[in-house]
Amino acid sequence: MRTLVISVLSATSLLAVAQSSQSAPDAQAIFERTKAATVMVLTGEGAGKLHSIATGVVISNDGVILTPWHAIKGALEVQVRTAGGDVFDQVKLLGYDERRDVAALKITADSLPALTPGSSASLAKGDRVYAVANDGGLKWSTTQGVISAIRPADEVPGAGTGFRIVQFTAPVASGAIGGALVDRSGALIGIIVSVKNQSAFAIPIENVLGLPDLGTNQILGSGANLEMPAKHAAANTKPSPAGSSKPKPPAHETPNVDVSAISASGIEDAVNRALAAQ
Repeated sequence: MRTLVISVLSATSLLAVAQSSQSAPDAQAIFERTKAATVMVLTGEGAGKLHSIATGVVISNDGVILTPWHAIKGALEVQVRTAGGDVFDQVKLLGYDERRDVAALKITADSLPALTPGSSASLAKGDRVYAVANDGGLKWSTTQGVISAIRPADEVPGAGTGFRIVQFTAPVASGAIGGALVDRSGALIGIIVSVKNQSAFAIPIENVLGLPDLGTNQILGSGANLEMPAKHAAANTKPSPAGSSKPKPPAHETPNVDVSAISASGIEDAVNRALAAQ
């Protein structure tokens, strides 16, 4: 009888493990799902002059997006580009939290892929997490790491005061600011707000979910004249024959500039330096 009970318990445990393995998404599935709900937020200084490129996260199917507040603060033009290639020039500011550096935007879209919010309350040190972002508008990237701590921002020099942050270890590029931090089930648990040395920091998602309800409802300047840097060069530059020098792009085209490791405010300067070097 004892052997039978042990066998039944063992079989039940194996079945539970198998069901858990089947239901838990793998890293690639998490990446694809998160990428589909990640957007680029372009801001301009007027007359189509690009100022910054930030990352944003879609949190509802009707076009509500969370992104860094500093990226759009004072911007004269704002444009949102989805991972699927759709461009939205009319953007509304629903609300913002200057202390936590997160803003809620709204675009005129429906049925968008969106991430399901989770909670930092369920996190523990050592839990695996994933970060997905668009580095400077040139490439999508995913990285994984583990939770280091959930601590007051006051304990991290330069992070701010009066709120909690999720600290995690992962090789996150500067272009990931505003990107999604998701847990191993694919739930959105934070918005990435800073990277310092080998650690990155995110605002717990439950602390900014109320931003869309603040009622700011400010129509931002149209981003219709904004373009990605290196758009023409990336589309037109062809590989050079072996042994030949690399051709320069025509004078009317923008050279291909890697902005993945450049701060948002330095993108335009990088393009101008590249033009001057021709």
